[in-house]
Amino acid sequence: MDDDEYGFEKRFKSYDVEELITTFNADVGNPGWVRARGVFHNPLRKAFLATGLDCSSFITDRGISLCHIMRSGDRIVPWEMSEVVSGWRDDLQAQGWSVDVMVCWAISQTMEVLGLDVHESMDFLSRNKKLFFVDQTVTTQLSFQTLLKEAQAVNKILELPAYSVENEPEFISEDPKRGRKERNVRMVIKGIAWVLTYFVVVAGITYVNTRKRWCN
Repeated sequence: MDDDEYGFEKRFKSYDVEELITTFNADVGNPGWVRARGVFHNPLRKAFLATGLDCSSFITDRGISLCHIMRSGDRIVPWEMSEVVSGWRDDLQAQGWSVDVMVCWAISQTMEVLGLDVHESMDFLSRNKKLFFVDQTVTTQLSFQTLLKEAQAVNKILELPAYSVENEPEFISEDPKRGRKERNVRMVIKGIAWVLTYFVVVAGITYVNTRKRWCN
């Protein structure tokens, strides 16, 4: 039987470090048959070790830890969401938005590589079509790593415009509970509007039926 039956080993050999990290992070949390995961992760593990970087924080003789990772100098280490990015995500989720962890990873990487804050990172990624706001869902284009390297090399971001994204949700930094409260108020207002509309329609139908009976 071919040791590289699905071509993963050959494919991963052609990847650079950032592509390997992006591929690995995109697979974290992905459910699947144990054997299928092994067929994917074993060649990925070999590719990471072949980079010569220190991968000991997530790769051991016993296997590979399925956690989000990032490069830090000559090491590849587990990635933990910062309080700033976590707060941003909590704010959006309190407003009813769905924010995938890969979005947080993309923003965190942009902040670290380019030295931007959360708003500037969102603006940079969205202007370059790597971050999207659709139907209260925030998604990311995982090929953003190449963009970061290019921007870092030519220093494209000396003057960033004011942060603005069409249909951008409100960013709340002062009070994490504020977004949840505002969302609840909006829901109550919508509910009242629906009730009033219902009674207006019922009253209209009743009036028409009454007029018909009078006319008869």
